[in-house]
Amino acid sequence: AMVAADHLAELGRKVSFITTLGQPGPNLAASRDWGKVYGRLRRMGVQFRTDRELVAVAAGEVTERDLYTKELFTEPADAVVMVLGSSAQDSLFHRLKAAGHADVHLIGDAMAPRRVSDAIREGERVARRL
Repeated sequence: AMVAADHLAELGRKVSFITTLGQPGPNLAASRDWGKVYGRLRRMGVQFRTDRELVAVAAGEVTERDLYTKELFTEPADAVVMVLGSSAQDSLFHRLKAAGHADVHLIGDAMAPRRVSDAIREGERVARRL
């Protein structure tokens, strides 16, 4: 979501970052990247609205609801980009195992959506065992 916001802001678009979370980009909070990324987006004019859910998208506008007060807000919008998270895609792994392929390993986002460094580490572990 942060990358999409950055890209759109770089193109000169007015960007509002709406999230149900109490903080945008919580995965960045534990890294040294948070301040740099958040500061860059703020300097480019990205507006952050936390603790809100998107409840309606209509021609030229979106409606958001505050998670705690239940207050509704309608804002103008030309476009909506929704980042809804990821899920593991492990069906190929299970089909290969069921077909009798013994030397099949589940790693990376096929196991669970995470960072690329996790996939690299898991791939290296499997390679060392082979």
